[in-house]
Amino acid sequence: MTVIGRDQPGLVEAVSAVIEKHRGNWEESQMAHLAGQFAGILKVDLPNSALADFKKDLATLESQGLTVHVTEEGAAEDDSDQGSRVSLELVAHDQPGIVHRISQILATQGINVETFESHCESAPWSGERLFKAQVELRIPEDSAIESLRTELEKIADELMVDFSLRQAV
Repeated sequence: MTVIGRDQPGLVEAVSAVIEKHRGNWEESQMAHLAGQFAGILKVDLPNSALADFKKDLATLESQGLTVHVTEEGAAEDDSDQGSRVSLELVAHDQPGIVHRISQILATQGINVETFESHCESAPWSGERLFKAQVELRIPEDSAIESLRTELEKIADELMVDFSLRQAV
């Protein structure tokens, strides 16, 4: 399930209360606060018999400003163990189009983005804005990390991007 809304104290408690009420188990999650908004994705194990009432109770969270979407098991395949995990770190002078150009290369090579965290900060000496990103990728088994490196190097000078790729453990 996914949750999103204006950040405020008590949102996680409200979601967890509904899960517990219906004998659910909170198995995995990733949540973040960004620009005054709260977003999360959760994996919840719940008895099938409780699903309809669970969804009704989740709808009541809209009064607290949360939008909740539930995807039932089997609606999406989990192929997270296929291929190699690779970490990509990049630093660039901030400018429009960096993420688009990098993501084009990834999509063209059939590489899945598993996590993408980014932020901008001032460079220590010059004060220029730097764009920094940490990306976890899943490269298909029939692809090589060197092919990705070659494609990234083609745009590195143009975008003034420094990057590093390493096989994740």
